[in-house]
Amino acid sequence: MGQPRQVVLQHKIYIILAQEPYLKKDEVKGMPQKWKSWTCKNGKASIILSSTLKPTSLSSFDNIFAMKIVLNGKPCTIISAYASPLEDIEPTLMEIHYMAEELNGEDYIIGAHLNGHHTSWGYNDTSPRRRAIEILLNAKQMILLNPIDTPYLLPYQWYSRAT
Repeated sequence: MGQPRQVVLQHKIYIILAQEPYLKKDEVKGMPQKWKSWTCKNGKASIILSSTLKPTSLSSFDNIFAMKIVLNGKPCTIISAYASPLEDIEPTLMEIHYMAEELNGEDYIIGAHLNGHHTSWGYNDTSPRRRAIEILLNAKQMILLNPIDTPYLLPYQWYSRAT
């Protein structure tokens, strides 16, 4: 059993929001067999879901993938997003903004790798992208959860062993 499978089982994880996942034949590799994965159109943002949770709706965009599930008896939309450091961040932020608007006050959780640095987010520098991210966070009254001691990348062995 590969390391991602062990961690998922050991910590009772049911949802994974992945950015830049290892794909083989358009499928995220390395997860337990009964799990299902969905990926956005560019293949850079995925949601990986335990078979115990059933999505009620799915939305795929170029840079984000969104799915609605029921958590504690209430609808909640899970969004995974990725913005390449080599491309303009605005299209990804517009897709996130659009999804948040469509939810009409429902709960949602976003897992995103937007390649924007800011010293208050644990980086040593502040990038120009951070202002665009802050504008979205403020406009939608989002709360950023980005603990400084949280690893940003999984260890190499996680995706090198995924089969």
